[in-house]
Amino acid sequence: MAPRPDKQLLVEGKNDAHVMFSLLARHGILADSKEKPRKDPDTIRIDQIFTNDNDIDPAAHFYNQLKVIPESGCLGIVLDADFNLEGKWMALRNRLLQFGFPESAIDNSELDNRPISTGAIIREGDKPTVGIWLMPDNSVEGELEHFLELLIPHQNENPLWSLVTETLDNMPPENSFPDYAKRFKEQDRRKALIHTWLAWQEEPGKPLGQALTARYFDAEAHHALIFINWVRQLFLPNTA
Repeated sequence: MAPRPDKQLLVEGKNDAHVMFSLLARHGILADSKEKPRKDPDTIRIDQIFTNDNDIDPAAHFYNQLKVIPESGCLGIVLDADFNLEGKWMALRNRLLQFGFPESAIDNSELDNRPISTGAIIREGDKPTVGIWLMPDNSVEGELEHFLELLIPHQNENPLWSLVTETLDNMPPENSFPDYAKRFKEQDRRKALIHTWLAWQEEPGKPLGQALTARYFDAEAHHALIFINWVRQLFLPNTA
C-alpha cells in the first residue's frame, strides 16, 4: 500500500479539483491525485469529497481525514460557502474542537464567526496543520464560479464580459418561460454567467480547469494571489 500523503487538499468535486490543478500549476505548485501519484515531497494531494456514488457530509469527511493524516502533515479543505458562510465555518470549527484543537488555536483564524479573509490556518503542537477556505473569499456567500468571476481578465473594462452580464440582466424572469424552455434559476446566476463567458470565448465551451490554463481566467488576479498565498502558507511555508 502506498504511504498516505502528508499534504492533502480536500475539494468538493471534479470541477473544483480541475480548477485547483490548473491554478496551482500556473503558480509552479506541484499537485497530484490518487490515480496519478507523484514522488516529490512537496506535492499536494488533491482529493474530491463528492464522487458519483457518495453523499457524505463534508465536515464529517474533513474530521475523518484529520484522524488519519500524519501529525506532521497538513490538511486543507476548500468548500463553497453557498448561502451559509457562517454555518459552513461553524461545522468545520466544531470538528476541530472535537479533534482536540483548543479555542485559542482557532481564534487567530476567525473573525465574526467566519474565517479571516486570507484563509484560516490553524497550528497546534502535536496536531496536523489545518487550513480552511470558503469560496469565494471567506467573506461573502458564494461558490467556485463566484471565485472565477473575480478572475475575469480586466473585468471592469472587458467588453465581452460586459456583454455577458448585460445579456443576462436583460433576460426575462424565470416564470415567463414555458415548461419546455426553462431558464436557469436566479440562485444559479453566477454559474450561468461563467458558462456563458466560456461559451463566447475564441475556443467555446472549455471546462473550468482548461479555461484557466487557456487564460480565460487570470491566475494573477488579486483574489487568485490571495488564495495561492494561503496554499503556500499552509503547505509550503518555506516558499511563501
